[in-house]
This record gives sequence, structure tokens and C-alpha cells, in this order.
Amino acid sequence: IRFLQGAFRNLEPSRNDGGFVGSTEYRDAYYASAPDGKLLSKIPSESELLEDSFYDSDPESEFDFSDYSCSETADIVVTMDFSNETLLNSVSTCGERPFEGMNFCHENELIRAADENYFDTCIQE
Repeated sequence: IRFLQGAFRNLEPSRNDGGFVGSTEYRDAYYASAPDGKLLSKIPSESELLEDSFYDSDPESEFDFSDYSCSETADIVVTMDFSNETLLNSVSTCGERPFEGMNFCHENELIRAADENYFDTCIQE
């Protein structure tokens, strides 16, 4: 499962600069930064987020789980015929590329070191 575009705002209580915003998008075979992403304009400002009553309390939800049991044996069996070319083509990339290197550059020693030293070097308290 992939998302095509995403945007975020990170609010850190210890910072007074409104946190930071970012945007990413899926491009052919990888995720990349999208500084001009369409979703950036939809991110609420810091004050809008801090004043939103949604965050004032935990959500209230009730669900009756009494009809469900984790100890039951499934009565449905799904089998897939991977000799079917259409099925094979649709799932082949899933098996070949699990998580698609979700470490996002941390295999690179210099990038990993820079990331690990970021707060000590760049954040002044």
C-alpha cells in the first residue's frame, strides 16, 4: 500500500518557531521531498492546531467486542493461483521489494551520523 502525497506539521512544545512543515510524494518507484506539494496549503497553522478543541480531550468511543473472539478458527481459506499471469504481475513487486528501503538513506554512514548529531549541533536551548 502506498500513499501518493502527504504533508505534515511538527509542533514541538520546546520550540517557539511553529515547528516545521514538509511534504512528500511518490514518484514512480520512490518517495521524494515535494517542497511545492499541493497539500502544504491544507496544513493548519500552529495557532489553528493549538486552538483546535479536537485535541482538548481523548476521543470517546465505545465498541461492543462481545460478538468477536480471537480464539476462533477461521472458516475461510484463500488460495491464489500464481500461475495466473495477471495475478503474478500484480503482486510480484510486493515480494521483490519489501518495504522498499524504508530506512530513507540511513544506510549511508554520513547521513546517519548527521541525523544522529542534528539536535546536539543545531538545537540551541
